[in-house]
Amino acid sequence: MTIVEAAKSWLAELGGDTSALKSNATIVDVLKAVLGVLGGDISTIENNATSADLLFAIGQAMGLGDTDLVPFSQETIYDYDTTDLQSDIDISNGKITGTLKWLDDGQLVSAHGEGNFIAIEFDNKPSDVTSVKMGMFPTYKNGEFVYDDSGLQEVGNDPDKGGAFKVTDKNVQVIKLVTSDGSKVHTQLFDLTALNCLPAED
Repeated sequence: MTIVEAAKSWLAELGGDTSALKSNATIVDVLKAVLGVLGGDISTIENNATSADLLFAIGQAMGLGDTDLVPFSQETIYDYDTTDLQSDIDISNGKITGTLKWLDDGQLVSAHGEGNFIAIEFDNKPSDVTSVKMGMFPTYKNGEFVYDDSGLQEVGNDPDKGGAFKVTDKNVQVIKLVTSDGSKVHTQLFDLTALNCLPAED
């Protein structure tokens, strides 16, 4: 399943009419349709809007108020200095920028293999939120992308308020942040395409 097909599936789950989409619909086209189903104001979306712009607008249109996603604030995470993972991470308007370094040893590599990892945490969640989950969507398992929430971790009661997640393909995956107050569920998606993911050193 491609990211466009996954977005179409999401649109269908929300009750949207996928048959109204053109056969060559882009991810932006499908996300505009999702925004419309959620009651968002499509007229405010610029003609040159990116998927990151749409993901931000969708987040604004869904359920509970937004919870901030921020770079990991502590100096260490697992057995790494946070600076071993990343530098200059900025998160704004649903888009994450900065540099992810290549890891080839340590706890994260033992669990997930060599690659790029991002360390993030939540902040300023609405007072009525009782659950916070975050992680990569789609997740990557056994050599393929899986379009479900199995890659999300419950961090609502985590003292660190976050964690480190492997970015297998920045052009396919997003960071997914899901909050709930027990009755309503609010989903925020964060675009990764602008990240600079460094390769392994020779």
